[in-house]
Amino acid sequence: MTIKQQNVTFLILVLLAVPLGFYYFFIYAPLPPNVEIVVAATEYPDGWLLSPNGDKIFYLPIVNEQYKPTLLFLDSYQRHEMGDCGYIWWVNNTLFRCQESENAPTMLVNTNDFTQFPIQTIETNNPQLTSILQHAGKIYRYKEGEADSKFFFVLSEDKNKPNENYQINSTDIDTTLKGYTYTTISTFSLTGSYDKFYSPDKRYYFQFKRKGIRLSIYDATTDQKIVEYPPNDDYGHEIEVGGWAWDSSGVYFKGYALGIMARPPSNFPILKLVIPK
Repeated sequence: MTIKQQNVTFLILVLLAVPLGFYYFFIYAPLPPNVEIVVAATEYPDGWLLSPNGDKIFYLPIVNEQYKPTLLFLDSYQRHEMGDCGYIWWVNNTLFRCQESENAPTMLVNTNDFTQFPIQTIETNNPQLTSILQHAGKIYRYKEGEADSKFFFVLSEDKNKPNENYQINSTDIDTTLKGYTYTTISTFSLTGSYDKFYSPDKRYYFQFKRKGIRLSIYDATTDQKIVEYPPNDDYGHEIEVGGWAWDSSGVYFKGYALGIMARPPSNFPILKLVIPK
């Protein structure tokens, strides 16, 4: 083998070893202190979304090479299979929008009793928009960091009017909703910024660095760091953060590796960084 061939072989081994090493340390290494498994890697959890109040997780485990959309209640750890809901968005902490595929009909699912209602998608140039807003039972607007999502929801909140629920697409929500009362649901942006994300009880906040991975929880009064993941610099993967638990007990997150031959994100568990008692 020539020196050039040896160099090429060495480079290939490095490219293979780095992502596989990330995967090994995240999946098989002992859990760091104050980290709990919420959904095991053996379920291949993918496409996960934490509910606005942090008490439910929707995710897509793989069973027999097929996705099995599942809702996990975090206060009881009960699971409920959600049929064909491959595409979802939380509307509020009880309701979520469900689609089998991007072009399939859209339904509204109530997680209290799993009843379903249709939800229509319209644009702001729809001639019925003013009437819809005037007769709205509830309007939900979404903020990701400081930016608006390009849609909002209008719900009748009347079981006798199951056909009066709407997703309204808008590029200028300030103008569209001017003069109307609405509820803002805030989510944080996975941009790797160091914004402070406060716990429901306002006693703590977390900050995270997506690239290079660092998730830290602080005391909101003293700004003292309470717990951090990882506890050292031995990890090389990246993370995505779901948000706070409903009881302010910790933060849900999930790892993934990048690079050639890196394992897919679904091969990593959903974890929780817990505030020490």
